[in-house]
Amino acid sequence: MPMRHGSQPSWHRSIDGRCARARRWPEPAAGSQSILYRDLDRDRGKKTPARWSQESIMNLIAKLEQEEIERVLAGKTIPAFAPGDTVVVNVNVVEGNRKRVQAYEGVVIAKRNRGLNSSFIVRKISSGEGVERTFQTYSPLIAGIVVKRRGDVRRAKLYYLRERSGKSARIKEKLSYNKERAASKE
Repeated sequence: MPMRHGSQPSWHRSIDGRCARARRWPEPAAGSQSILYRDLDRDRGKKTPARWSQESIMNLIAKLEQEEIERVLAGKTIPAFAPGDTVVVNVNVVEGNRKRVQAYEGVVIAKRNRGLNSSFIVRKISSGEGVERTFQTYSPLIAGIVVKRRGDVRRAKLYYLRERSGKSARIKEKLSYNKERAASKE
């Protein structure tokens, strides 16, 4: 016999009206509540200890990150720089048993502020080929950062410079920075 629209096969319903094939959580015993509500009722009115609250855990992580940043810097200062600025990044390079400082000069095309995991990307043109390098801001391998010129840009990420070359890849210099440099020379 064909089934009518909306009717269900005989095996679909059990005696109590529930679907026999459906998987359900076991019903709580008569007179008791589910585990979830029982725990909520037990903890209602109680103040959770500060050491277990989400906020204090996040504060602890932030404190540890800040201490690690201070430890890594240890007397070094990182100048304020932004995308568009031309910087010289002095990097400690270890070759065998020799240690030397290598300067990498280029334009900052991106900056990522994530506490201890902060980083920035510097792009330069080396023998006609564009080269990008990512630096961790608080890396112990960075000996120092020097800002050579401030760029006047309207973007946070300058990835469009990858498609440009020559004069179209130039960045205007900030006028306020020009005045500061002229005043310091006098």
